[in-house]
Amino acid sequence: MALYPLRLLLDILCQLQRRGEGFLTTEELVKIVIPLSGSKARLQDYVNFIMWFRAGDISLGGWPDCCPDANDMRIAREYLLFLKNYGYVEFVSGNNRLEERYVINEVLVDEIKSLIRTMPQSESFSLALADIRSTEVTSEFERKRVRLSISNTARPNQAHFRRVVLQACGRCVISNVTMPEVLEAAHIKPFKYKGEDTVANGFAMRTDIHTLFDAGHLRIAVDGTVELSTRARMDYGAAIPPRIVIPDFIPASNEPSGRACTASWRMPRGSNTPLLCSVASLIPRCLQRGI
Repeated sequence: MALYPLRLLLDILCQLQRRGEGFLTTEELVKIVIPLSGSKARLQDYVNFIMWFRAGDISLGGWPDCCPDANDMRIAREYLLFLKNYGYVEFVSGNNRLEERYVINEVLVDEIKSLIRTMPQSESFSLALADIRSTEVTSEFERKRVRLSISNTARPNQAHFRRVVLQACGRCVISNVTMPEVLEAAHIKPFKYKGEDTVANGFAMRTDIHTLFDAGHLRIAVDGTVELSTRARMDYGAAIPPRIVIPDFIPASNEPSGRACTASWRMPRGSNTPLLCSVASLIPRCLQRGI
């Protein structure tokens, strides 16, 4: 099942976190986790061998090389990058890719453990995703992840950015609400991707709609078409207009990849099924034998 590798990695990370070393390196994934998965090892076996390896108590010289090709290692690393992209882990660079650390996000440990317990056994990838999204765990996880992301990107000029965007827009671009107490400035191109704190890179949005936007449950196409995720459509479908007028002060060159090259200014992150599907489709031969 495509979700099993992700559940296994989260399980291992939770167990390592209990021992005070809640991280996994690319080298440990490739040289320990993948070979052990071929022998149907127990969860504690993975943890023990990783801890022994870190302490220098064992050598991996005689272990099988399950990722002989450079592309195999790249694909295996996609699992860790997926966990990073969704906020399960935080990335710490190393001297090379093998030494990169993926550290469990301790703020979300309780939600991660609950998610592990509720991961479905369905053989159908689409049904498994639907089962996961129907739980309260994912809602709480997403809420914390988005709030954490916002707090981590607080900047000295954030108040100025909000002020100029609200002055330019005057109202929420989606709901037309004008109360400044409930309006926020949303980056069209996210700040962490070098989006500027300028009026040309901002939408005024009601607080809850801003959260939907940042979580990937709402996106705005370059022609003003508004799209909602399946989950958001259930609660907001009747309240969200199908199209908005893009403010004149937002230039065509402002979006991440150029207006002519992108389908929307903000692609889904919290409910991005294509990303998970692409990771699942990249399972290499070495992972198919175990993970």
